[in-house]
Amino acid sequence: VEDGAGNLPQRNQSNARLEDSDEVPESLTRSRIRKLVETTFGAVENKYAARLDMCGIDGNAEDASDRQRLKTGLAAKLPTVAETGAPEGALLIGCRNHTFGGSLRLHWVSGEAGPLSVAHEEQLRDFGAGPLRYFSPCAARVNRVLGQRQEECDAGLEAIQHLSGLTFEAKRSRLQGMADDRANHRALGEHDARWRIEVLALPTSLVEAAGVHADRIIEVVVGSGEWWEAGDLLELFMNAKGMPRVLSLMRGAWRLAPPQDLRKPSDWSGPTLRIDSEADSAVTVLDLAAGGQVGIQASRGSSISKEEAEWLRELGLPSAAEDSARLSRSCHAVDNASFYKSAVQKLIRFRPTSCVLGDGSEVSARAALVFCFIRLVHSPGAFVPNIQRFVTGVESAAKRLAVIAVEDADPRPHGEALERLLAAALLAQRSGSLGSRWFPCRKVIREWLDLALLLFDSTSILRYRGTPLKDRHRKWNIGDAPLARCAALLHDVRSFASDEAMFQEAAAGGLREASSSSQPAVMPFPEHAIDQHTTGIGPCVVFLLPAQTATAGTPAQPFANVLQRLFHECTGVNPRRDRIDDFESRRYTMDVRSAQRMWLVLHGQGGRVPRNVLSVETREYTIDNGFLAGMVGSIDVGKVRGVSMVVTIDPCNLEVLVPTPKPVVRGGNEDDFYDGLNNEELLAEARVRATQMLHSGIPLQAIASTQLPNSELYGCALRLRGRQYEIRKQGDADSWIPWEDARRYRKEVQVLGLPADMRLPSATESHDGAGGAPGGSCPGVEQRLPLSLALRLDPETVGEVTGCWELLALLAKETSVAACRRVLTYVSHFRPSFRMNLPARDGGTLQTEDNYCVSFHDAAAFQFLVRASALAPAALVRDPKRPFQFTVSDVMALRRLRAIVLDRVRGSPCNTRQQWPSVGDRLKRELMPHQAEAVRRLLAAPTPHAFLHIKVGLGKTLIVLTWLQQRGLQDLEYVLYTMPQSAFDSVLFELRAMKFPVDIVVGKKTPSVEDKAWATEDGCVAVFGAGTWRPRPARVTVVEHDSLRVAGIREHLLEMAPTAAVLFDEAHKCLYSSTQRTSTALEIARLAATAVAFTGTPILNTNGGRLLTPWMELVVPFAINPRNLTVATNAMVSYHVDTAVRCRETVVEADVAGAAGAYHKALYQDRNLAKALEMCYLGCTRSIVVETRKRLDVGVMVVARHEKHQIELAAALAKIPGARVVAMMRTRPADAGFANVAVRPALHLTGETQQDPEAPPEGWNIAVVRAAQCEGYTLVKLQAMVTSVYPTNQATRDQLRGRINRLGQSSREVEYVTVVAGVLKNIHGNHERARVFSQCLHSKKVNADAVDKRLLTILAGSPPTLDRGRGAGAGQPSAGRQTAAAGDSLGVREAGTGKGGRKKARPPPAPAVAPAEATEPAAKRRRMTDR
Repeated sequence: VEDGAGNLPQRNQSNARLEDSDEVPESLTRSRIRKLVETTFGAVENKYAARLDMCGIDGNAEDASDRQRLKTGLAAKLPTVAETGAPEGALLIGCRNHTFGGSLRLHWVSGEAGPLSVAHEEQLRDFGAGPLRYFSPCAARVNRVLGQRQEECDAGLEAIQHLSGLTFEAKRSRLQGMADDRANHRALGEHDARWRIEVLALPTSLVEAAGVHADRIIEVVVGSGEWWEAGDLLELFMNAKGMPRVLSLMRGAWRLAPPQDLRKPSDWSGPTLRIDSEADSAVTVLDLAAGGQVGIQASRGSSISKEEAEWLRELGLPSAAEDSARLSRSCHAVDNASFYKSAVQKLIRFRPTSCVLGDGSEVSARAALVFCFIRLVHSPGAFVPNIQRFVTGVESAAKRLAVIAVEDADPRPHGEALERLLAAALLAQRSGSLGSRWFPCRKVIREWLDLALLLFDSTSILRYRGTPLKDRHRKWNIGDAPLARCAALLHDVRSFASDEAMFQEAAAGGLREASSSSQPAVMPFPEHAIDQHTTGIGPCVVFLLPAQTATAGTPAQPFANVLQRLFHECTGVNPRRDRIDDFESRRYTMDVRSAQRMWLVLHGQGGRVPRNVLSVETREYTIDNGFLAGMVGSIDVGKVRGVSMVVTIDPCNLEVLVPTPKPVVRGGNEDDFYDGLNNEELLAEARVRATQMLHSGIPLQAIASTQLPNSELYGCALRLRGRQYEIRKQGDADSWIPWEDARRYRKEVQVLGLPADMRLPSATESHDGAGGAPGGSCPGVEQRLPLSLALRLDPETVGEVTGCWELLALLAKETSVAACRRVLTYVSHFRPSFRMNLPARDGGTLQTEDNYCVSFHDAAAFQFLVRASALAPAALVRDPKRPFQFTVSDVMALRRLRAIVLDRVRGSPCNTRQQWPSVGDRLKRELMPHQAEAVRRLLAAPTPHAFLHIKVGLGKTLIVLTWLQQRGLQDLEYVLYTMPQSAFDSVLFELRAMKFPVDIVVGKKTPSVEDKAWATEDGCVAVFGAGTWRPRPARVTVVEHDSLRVAGIREHLLEMAPTAAVLFDEAHKCLYSSTQRTSTALEIARLAATAVAFTGTPILNTNGGRLLTPWMELVVPFAINPRNLTVATNAMVSYHVDTAVRCRETVVEADVAGAAGAYHKALYQDRNLAKALEMCYLGCTRSIVVETRKRLDVGVMVVARHEKHQIELAAALAKIPGARVVAMMRTRPADAGFANVAVRPALHLTGETQQDPEAPPEGWNIAVVRAAQCEGYTLVKLQAMVTSVYPTNQATRDQLRGRINRLGQSSREVEYVTVVAGVLKNIHGNHERARVFSQCLHSKKVNADAVDKRLLTILAGSPPTLDRGRGAGAGQPSAGRQTAAAGDSLGVREAGTGKGGRKKARPPPAPAVAPAEATEPAAKRRRMTDR
C-alpha cells in the first residue's frame, strides 16, 4: 500500500472535487461503498474494528483529519526493523509478500570489526532488558516516518519493548541515536560478520519456489541450527541448484515479533488446556477460528539434541545403542520430516514384530517407531503443498499421532490424550508464526511416546463410512465430549478434509469396529514407508513399478489408479481389518518392494557397481553455427541517441546483426522503445557499434563451459574479419582460427564394460520389438539390463559401452512408441540437465513453478532413460544427488540419442496412398513484401521448427499457409492446425481459399448443431466429435486449443505428429507450464515433422522469457539462459506495423477513503488479498467514470473487470450528459439502469458512416467491453482507453490496447488511462515490467503506407471470395463478399461474429466496394480495418 519511502498515496484532487457532484451517479457514492463494506465484510467487521481501536481510530470518521489518521494508523502500527532497529537475540518475522511466514533470530558473536561495520553497533545499551547490542535502523526512514506521522507512529512504536512507556520525543531521540546512514535496503547483519542470523522458519513463497528441493534447503538452513553470516546465507541460496530465488534479508522486509499473549495461570479465567501438569507454566492465550479464545498451558523443553538411543533405553527397549545406530544408517538417504511422518504411521498401522533393514539385520519394530518419532519431533519441518504452509516437526508429530489414532486404531479410549496432542500442535504452529517456537519438555514427549506404543499394540480399528465433511466450522466448547473437542481443534490446526471428516465421524459415534490380533512378522524398513504420502518426490515411486502392474487414470490424474492400488494393496494394509496371509510373497507386493528399494538407491542408499574402462576412442563432432550466436549472447552497445540498446547475432544467419532496445524498467519510456524498434538511423548506428566491437574482439562467455559441446571454446575471443568469424583460444596471443574450422572438434570417449556376469545382446541378434525374439529365445536389452542394476552403475564414470548406439536402437525398438514420444519431450533441448515431470500424491501433476504435466508414459520413459544412461553415459547420466534428474554429459551425444528415438517414433517414411490435392490461393492474392519475406525466412530456417511473431492484422495465417504450400506436402501425411475458437471464422476462410480440405474436431463426444454448421455439402469441410473422429490423411485437422488434452483426441494427435506439419495459432495460449494444454502442445511440437508457432503477443507476464524458453529451444541449437535469451527471441520471424500513432500513458490513483480504506489496509496486512482487491475495485470504478467523462470528446473504450462490472459501469456511464454508450454483450441484462445503453454482440467502430441503423447519428462515444473480450473487434474511432488493473496476462493486455491502436486509427495519438488504488499499484508495476519485455522483442517494421498501397490494389480489384456453411460448393465464389479477402489476408476477423467468433447462421452479404470509394486514403484505411 505504501510507496518505497513509506508514504501513503495522496488523494486525487479531481476526485475530491467531483466526489459530491450531482453528476456522479448515486450508485458510486461513498454511502454505497460503506454499505458494501458492511454487507460484504460483516464477518470480519469486529476483528478489524478492534484493530482500528488499538490505533485510536474512529472507523466511521468523516472529517479530513480523522480520515487521514484512518489511512495512516494501521500502516504505523507495525513498523519494520528499518524504523525500529533490533536488539541481539530479537525474534523477527517477515512482513512483506516475499518474507511472509519466515522468522529469524538475530545474534551477536565476538570477533573483529569489518571495514564497513557500523561503529555504534558495538556499544552495549541497557534499555531495561539488560545490556544488549542493537542492529541499527535507517536514519532516512526514521526521520521521514517519524517526522511526517508523529501521532500515528507513536501508537505503533509503543508495542516495541525498548520504546514502550517513552514520550514520542524520547522515542524519536533514541531511534535517531541508534540509526545509521546506510540504505534502507541494508540486509540484516550486513557489513559486520559479528551479526549472525539463525533461521527459524523460511518464508512461504521461498519454500514454494524451492519445490522438490524444499526439504533439502530446510534441512541445511533451518535444521542445522547454524548461526549464519548474512553474506554466507545469501551466497548459499544463490548457488543452491534448483533455487529460483534467494532469502531476502532487507531490514525493511522484517519486523520485531510482537510479544505473545503469555499470562500467569492466576491472570487467566477462560478455558484452559494443559499439555503437561506443571502448575506454574505460563498460559498462552490463542484465538480460535470459530470464535472465542483458549488458554494453553505448557512448559518449554530444549531441542538441542535428538537422543534416540537414550529414549530407547528409557523405554526399556533392548540393544538401544546398536538399534539406534543401525536405524540411523538405514535412514540416512531419507532423513527428512516427511519420511519420518510416513514411517510413524506405517509402523503403527502395520504393527510388525520386527523391521528388516537394508543390510539384512532386524530391529524391534517398537524401537523403529520410537526412533522415527523422536526424529520427527526434532526435525526442522517441511512445507506441505496441500495446505500451503510450513509445518514444524513438533506440530507435525503431534498432529500426525492424533490422526493415526483415529485412522489406524481405536481413538475412543484416548480422547483427552488426543486433545492434548492437538493443543500442542496448535501451540507449536502459532508460536512459530510469532518467531518463538515452542518445544515440548521431556515429560510431554514421554507421554506422546507412550501413546504411540499403545496405539501400536492396539488390536481394534473403527470402520468409517466416508461421509463428506460437514459442520466444518465447529466451535470448540469445553463442555463437549473429548473427540468432539478434538474435531474442533483439528479444524484450527488445519489438515486434509478426509482427516477432519474422520474426526467428525468418530465424535458422532455409531461406527462399527473391526478387531484382529494378527501381526506380521517383519516389515522392510525403510521401504514400506515410501509411497505417495512421502511429501515431495515420494509419488515418483510409480516410475519404478513394472508396466504390467499399472493402469492409466484420467489425463488430469494419470497415476491415480497406480497410487490407489499401491496404497490399498500394500502400504495402506492394516492387519486389524485386512488379511495379511503371505503378504510379502504376493506378486504385487514383491514388485512394490523392488520399486521402493530402487527409490532408495536413487536417494543414495546402497553401494555403486563400478564400471571398467576398456579403452579410449576419438569421436568427431561439428557444432551448429547457431551455437556461436548463443555463446556471444547480447552485445551491450550502450546508449544510442539516448536509447539503451543491445545487439545480437542472428542464430539463423550469422551475417545478420539484430539490434533491439534493452529491456530496462527504470529510466525507460515509451519513446525510447518506439525509437529502438522504428528509428532506422538509430538501428543502423547500433549495428555499426556492434560491428566495431566484433572487429576488436569479444569473449565467448554467454554459455557456461559445462553447457558447451567443446568446453575449450568458453572464454575464447571472437572477432569479425570481413564476412568471416575467427576464434582465438585462451593462451594463444596471435593464433586466430576460422570459425568453420573451430566448430569441428575431436573428443576422447572412454569405452566402458559391464559387470562380468552380464552379457548384452549383440546388434546382430534378432528381436521382435517386444522385449525379445519369438519364443523368448533371445532376451532383449530390458531383460538383460535390469533397472535395478542400471540404477546402481557408477554415474560418475562417463563413456560408452561397446556398441551402445546399436543397443540403444534395440532398446528403443523394445520400448513402446508412446513411451518413446515421452522420451523425446525430455531430450529435445540443449540444456545441461533435465528432470522428470513430478506427480503429486493424487496421481496428477505436482504444482511447482517449473513442473509440466505428467503422463502415464513417463514411467516407461524414465526407465528407458535410466538404461540409456547405463549404455551411453557420454550422452546423459543419472544425477547422483538429485533423484529423477539427469545431467547431460555431451549435447552432441544427446542429439545422437534423440535421433535414434525419433527414428523409432516416426517409423518408415510417409507413404500414404491418399494424395494431397493441388493447393494454392484461388483468390489470386499477391503477398505484401513483409509476407513474402516471412515465407522466405520460414523456408530457409535451419531447423524444422519456427516461431512467427507478427502483430495483429499482418496476415499470419496467410503467411503460414503459403509457406506450407511452397515447402510442399509430399513428405507429410497430415496437417494439424490448432487455435482458439475465436479464430475459427477467419482461419477456415483462409483454408478454403487455399483449397485445403478440412476436418474440424470438437472436444465433445458428438458435435452440436452449431458445430455441424461449419460443414459443407461437398465434404471440403467435415465436422467430427471426439468419440467418432479418426485421422484422415491428406486433410488439415483443425482442433481448438482446449481440445488438445481431451481423451480420444490427444492420443490420435500424438500418433499423427511424426508425419505432420503442426501449426499453433495464437501460441501465447500454450505457454503456461502447469496446464495440460501447454504440455500436450509442446509434446506434439517436439514430435512433429515440422511445426510453426505464431502469435502477435508472445509475452504473458514478467516471467515471459521463462515461459517462452521451451518453445525457443525447438528453434535454436544452443542452451538458452538469461544471458542469451534475447538471441533466441531474435530468431523469431517477427514483424510489426509502424502506425505512426504515439501512445500516451496516464496512471490515475483512485481514492479508497473512509471505512473502506481502513478495511483495505487491514485486509492487506492480514494477507487477505482477494478481499483487499475488492475494496480497491470499489474506488477504481468511481474513478473510471470520472476519467471517462473527461474524454467524451475523443471517444473512450472502457474496460470492465467482468460481466457484472460491465453492467455496473455501463449503467453509470449512461447517466453522464452527452454520453452515447454501447456495451459488447450477447444479451441485454435486466438492469433498470441499462435502458439508455445499446447492446451489440460485436463492435466495429470506424471513422466511416455508421452502418448500424439503431446507432445515434453522431455514433457511439463510449464502448464498454470486458477484459476477456480482447479479440475480434475494432474500435479505431475511439482515441482513449480507460481501464484498471485486472488479473490478465500481457497478451490479453496487448490485444486490448490493439483495439484502438491499429491500422485505421486516424488520430496521431491515443491515450491509455490506468486507474489504480492500494495493492493494485504493486500489481500494475508487475504488468509494466512484462510490457517492457514485450516491447523489446525484436520485430521488423512494416510501414503502414505500404500496407495501404497494397490494400488499394486489393480493394479496387474486388477479387472473389468464399462463403462457408451448407450450400457453398468448393470453388464457388459468393457475391457480396468482395472485401473479405482483403481483411482476411491481413488476419483480421470478420465482423458480426458472436461468442467465441462463431456464427449460428450465415451472415448477410456485405455491400460491394466500388473502385471510386477506394480512392480516398482515410476511408480506405477505415474500411480495411472494419473488415
